[in-house]
Amino acid sequence: VGALQSLRSFRRRLPWALVLMPSHATAPLRISSLWLPALAVFTAHNLEELIGIYTDWPANTFSSLAWTRGHWPAFLVAIALLTAFIGIFAYKFRENVRVTKALLKLFCVIMLANVLWHVGVTVRAGSISPGTITAVLINLPFYLYLLSRLRKQSA
Repeated sequence: VGALQSLRSFRRRLPWALVLMPSHATAPLRISSLWLPALAVFTAHNLEELIGIYTDWPANTFSSLAWTRGHWPAFLVAIALLTAFIGIFAYKFRENVRVTKALLKLFCVIMLANVLWHVGVTVRAGSISPGTITAVLINLPFYLYLLSRLRKQSA
């Protein structure tokens, strides 16, 4: 009993830790708290893509692409704006559980489709495309887990 109380106390101080704890060990899940780890994984993935663009992988691999090292600032701004846009939506609808679940599920599905994109580009190019490592090793298991967790919450 004492260990469970200290675990709940820990969870209240660090809501992002919900993703790391089994659902049976915590109080009811606050769905909006799942945005922080989802956006952290998204950001890590985009940093890997940014490094790949900086190394001119797209231009060196697909001569028809106009993306070069000089385009990384534009990519950085676009990703920062996209992350901010998602964060604003998450904040705006944080109290509406139904909308938050729907947005999180949509985000998971989009990120899982992004995994397929990276694997397909890697196969087509014959070399690892920027973003593939985090897509397969981090995004795939994390967003599958998060989607599964959201579905269990719905039941």
